[in-house]
Amino acid sequence: MIAGSRCSLKNRLYRGDCLPNTAAENKTLSAFYGFVYLNSSINKYQIMVIVEVNLRMISVFVLVFAFSTCRLTAQQQDGEPSEVDREMNRTPADVLIANFESPDRDEWQKPGEVIAMLGDLRDKTVVDIGAGSGYFTFRLAARARKVIAADVNDRFIAYLKMRRDSMIVSSGISNVEVRKIPYNDPGLRQYEVDAVLIVDTYHHIEDRVNYLKKLKKDMKPGGVLLIVDFKPGNGFGPPDRHKVSRSAVMDELKKAGFKHIESDTKTLPYQYIIKGSV
Repeated sequence: MIAGSRCSLKNRLYRGDCLPNTAAENKTLSAFYGFVYLNSSINKYQIMVIVEVNLRMISVFVLVFAFSTCRLTAQQQDGEPSEVDREMNRTPADVLIANFESPDRDEWQKPGEVIAMLGDLRDKTVVDIGAGSGYFTFRLAARARKVIAADVNDRFIAYLKMRRDSMIVSSGISNVEVRKIPYNDPGLRQYEVDAVLIVDTYHHIEDRVNYLKKLKKDMKPGGVLLIVDFKPGNGFGPPDRHKVSRSAVMDELKKAGFKHIESDTKTLPYQYIIKGSV
């Protein structure tokens, strides 16, 4: 035997002049050669094939397990779409965007009045959670220092980026950041935003109190949160089974630690407005 010789697995099975690379390999090879001794009808080439096939099977298993684990971990970290999201995703993106940008929406949504409730935004960073088509995002961009258009849906993210790029070309305004966020997290940094707007999206969120607690940590002291969502029982918006009552939203804000919680049911015909602060 050549002293200190190190060889591949294939050569170690064919040759007698190679040393195992590790103590573990030594035990493994001893076991294989013991198997050969007990089964003299099986030659070393057959053993090599058996070993290589098994090693490949183990490698495939490890890769599949690692991929599955990573995928599961990612799902656990990002959360999963709610029933409302799954139902919405059955509708083509162009149909949803056309609905969000419907010409008659301004009449009942009153975006100017809603945005005014956030206060003076000239030096503020605002996040539009559930930005969708950007109906509010690009109106906010005209008033705020920076706007984060946040959404969980890849289709809306692509549309928001296209619309943002078009705005930069046409007007030179470049204060909109488009951000893909998880289902179960606002996807913000601590103290990143001064104001938060959530329109027609609150009923999509599951485990809402924990979501609000995370959101509160991401808001600067004195920051304002405005939630606009559909009133139950008026036949407008999603089915009532998906809607969240005004009182439930106010209670969840309180549990999450928000202060100065107040509601408005008169400004908008189909939606309530709830405001809270940090």
